[in-house]
Amino acid sequence: MEKDLEQAREDMHNISEEQEAHNEELQSANEELLSSNEEMQSLNEEMESSKEELQSTNEELIVINRELLDKHEELNETLDDLDAVIATMREPFLILYKDMRILKTNLAYLKRFVISETKVEGKEFFEIQDGQWNHIAMSSLLEKVLPGNQRITDKELVINHKTDGEHNFLFNAREIFRTDGSGKRILLAIADITMRKKVAHDYLTTIEELGRINQQLD
Repeated sequence: MEKDLEQAREDMHNISEEQEAHNEELQSANEELLSSNEEMQSLNEEMESSKEELQSTNEELIVINRELLDKHEELNETLDDLDAVIATMREPFLILYKDMRILKTNLAYLKRFVISETKVEGKEFFEIQDGQWNHIAMSSLLEKVLPGNQRITDKELVINHKTDGEHNFLFNAREIFRTDGSGKRILLAIADITMRKKVAHDYLTTIEELGRINQQLD
């Protein structure tokens, strides 16, 4: 009888040790899961912060683009003043005659599209850069600016070029008028938002992937 009791005590002790070891493993797994959840929460917060920064940057770019046009409208009585302003702007833009020939480009445009003044100024807008801007939607928009004094505001178009591939551009345009009788002009601002859209797309893809991981952890 005593031998049986001793054996039972030993069995109970072994079971207790095994249970304790199992509990420790569960506790360790639980701590790892909590740590993973905290890391995921931190990553989610970082991604949310990046999203807010991206949104803020987008809004700033739009505001800057519109402010650029507003500022030039105030200076449109003389192209001399306008030339001084556009030379310092970071946003690429052009001034077009009513027949769509290019009167002036700024340095930002020449740098962005790696082209010289001699290859653009005086040339037809839709013919420069191997016809990059020869887009039916683009021509339709610009043709409405002068006759009806219409503005193009944050119009996005996908332009395909044989060397650069597809790019997303944001266009703003408005009429400028000189009081000396030399005629109306079109002020055209161009912003390449391809990278901005890619960042936004990658962000959404990451958020979806994080959501799937969270579901698996749950």
